[in-house]
Amino acid sequence: MVAALLVKLPDFFPRRRGWVRDLLLASGVGGAVAVLTLAVTSGTFDTSLAQSMASLSVPEAKGQNIVNVILVDFRALDTFGEIVVIAAAATAALSLLRIVRPKRRTQPT
Repeated sequence: MVAALLVKLPDFFPRRRGWVRDLLLASGVGGAVAVLTLAVTSGTFDTSLAQSMASLSVPEAKGQNIVNVILVDFRALDTFGEIVVIAAAATAALSLLRIVRPKRRTQPT
């Protein structure tokens, strides 16, 4: 939503000519992140967390469905965080709309 509004903003800064440098920098950072991701995911998978969640689902949350227990009970703070992010994005979009279209003041008669 915010990205769609950025197109409507007026140009505050003139366009730069260094797009080749930006392309090389973005490619380098993207390649480094890809290599780092491959290195991290190539390791062994530790199942202790999954076993811990499975063993705690019934006594702690009184639920038989492990996926629902994880989403509702164990990750409630994460869900709250996602709601906060959506609210912040909506606030940013509203601010951008007010920059593009300022409020019109009525003329006193």
